[in-house]
Amino acid sequence: MQTITAPPQFVRSLLEGAKLRGYDAGEILIAEGLPAQAQENQRVRISTKQFAALTTRVIQMLDDEACGQLERRTPPGLLYFQLRACLSSHSLEDALSLWTLGVNLNDPSRSASFCSGAETGTLVLELQKSGSKDNYIAESTLSTVHRILCWLAEDFVPLERVELTRPQSDFSEECHYLFYGAPVLFGQDRDSLVFSRRSLDFPCNRTRESLDSFMQAPWEWIVTLSRRGTSPAIKVRLWLEQVLNRDHKAPTLNNAAAYMGLHPQSLKRRLKKEGITYQILKEEARRDMAINLIDQKRYSVEAIGFMLGYSDASTFIRAFKSWTGLTPLAYGNLGNSPL
Repeated sequence: MQTITAPPQFVRSLLEGAKLRGYDAGEILIAEGLPAQAQENQRVRISTKQFAALTTRVIQMLDDEACGQLERRTPPGLLYFQLRACLSSHSLEDALSLWTLGVNLNDPSRSASFCSGAETGTLVLELQKSGSKDNYIAESTLSTVHRILCWLAEDFVPLERVELTRPQSDFSEECHYLFYGAPVLFGQDRDSLVFSRRSLDFPCNRTRESLDSFMQAPWEWIVTLSRRGTSPAIKVRLWLEQVLNRDHKAPTLNNAAAYMGLHPQSLKRRLKKEGITYQILKEEARRDMAINLIDQKRYSVEAIGFMLGYSDASTFIRAFKSWTGLTPLAYGNLGNSPL
């Protein structure tokens, strides 16, 4: 899902470390051409490409790959060191063992453990936070590890489940996309990733040359990695984006069920198990695609509405305002000045 967007809770959490070090979060956003409201307005979202650029900016400002979220600074270059070591791994199981060793030897505020058996393997993370009140750095680190494994394997690596210590909240559904549809359990006694034996046996296929290319823009690659997954909700979301891009028409539940090879009621039940409906998936896809198209500054409001399957511009404007509280034109102008 190239068109996924980042919610204000992620933006606010990313900037927390900079604020703890005396920086003004609003000024950082404005310097990146982003609206200051992106950290506080619950309906203002930014594209993953913008979020990646913001992540890079914070890392460079603080000289800290943990974005100031941990008690002690994570030395720049640690990501490269760990990936370079993992290139020698034969499998993702070996890579996780090396990554764990690298963290424990070189990261002053993070520790990790990895154990594997006949059926599963579990990576457990422990952190010494700098004063940040949320669990963003744990979720960010676990998500980064998973995406690095996908990069090493040159393939999508399914997760059995994700365990998080933080309680479930109003924006917990965002983790559905953060971890590619894997089951996420909240209020657990550890922050961890659980892998199947099949995933652990994936080979590592990357070379030194591909690492050098990756390191030219590592955080952009990690944050904007194409979404994939095995859950019905992720498959339907991916399909929705493809159909909207290709046909400029919003498909129905019956269309989605036919694509999935299911009866419409069966698809509704499967989506309900994931805590979502087809209508919500369709609206989220249209919302995120609209935000990404507006960010490109290449298309008129009328053109974007047509591309997303709306019968006319006024219908699209009403829908966009219901998602964000703003018209498409006002939303596109947010980053131009500190409103």
